[in-house]
Amino acid sequence: MGLALFWILCGFAASVVASSKGRSGCLWFIGGTLLGPIGLLMVGFMPKVEPDEPPRPPMRTCPFCAEEIQPAAIVCKHCGREIGVQESTVSPTGTSHDGGVIDDIGTAQREKTSGAFHVAALVGAGLVAAVAFAAIKSTSTPEVDGMEGEYEKTWRYEAKDDISSKLLQDGVSECPRYVWRAHKRDATAYLVYCALSDGKWSTYTIYNGLLFGPYEPRPELIPHDLP
Repeated sequence: MGLALFWILCGFAASVVASSKGRSGCLWFIGGTLLGPIGLLMVGFMPKVEPDEPPRPPMRTCPFCAEEIQPAAIVCKHCGREIGVQESTVSPTGTSHDGGVIDDIGTAQREKTSGAFHVAALVGAGLVAAVAFAAIKSTSTPEVDGMEGEYEKTWRYEAKDDISSKLLQDGVSECPRYVWRAHKRDATAYLVYCALSDGKWSTYTIYNGLLFGPYEPRPELIPHDLP
């Protein structure tokens, strides 16, 4: 729960930063939630988007004095002669005869396509980050030194005949339930942690058919999910 709240806060912070830089706050809320601190850093290092200035219409040339005037002017400010209103027609290519480009529909379509691409990229990056996080979490078991480091990292909870019979043979009666790890190189050697009736633990090893112990268990290795 705490981890999910942290990632949502990262999404909210990314949204605020993105909005202050002229970018999509909604888009970066999704990206920040999926990517966490990575998304927040990405939007933090992005430059601010400056609003595009509307294109200025091209100037007209007075046919009498050859000076430049505004396209909507009907009287030349330089020579004072009446020149009338300039007609502007649009060609099939989207360019007006007076040189002005009216490609607003194409621009909107490109912006829509670009936004969809960014959403897809953020979702993909979020999935990759989630997979990587899960992989890191699943492989984050610390290396164990000493005697315990010679055994596998994963506890096994099912009873094993070799272990049960050896404990019974050697008179270990205070081990009602136990977990065990197999040796990395010897399939007949085991590390056994016995869960005692008073809630404590005791450690044994079985090697070459011999039982050794009990030893003091290592607190960091004691399983807390014994069924």
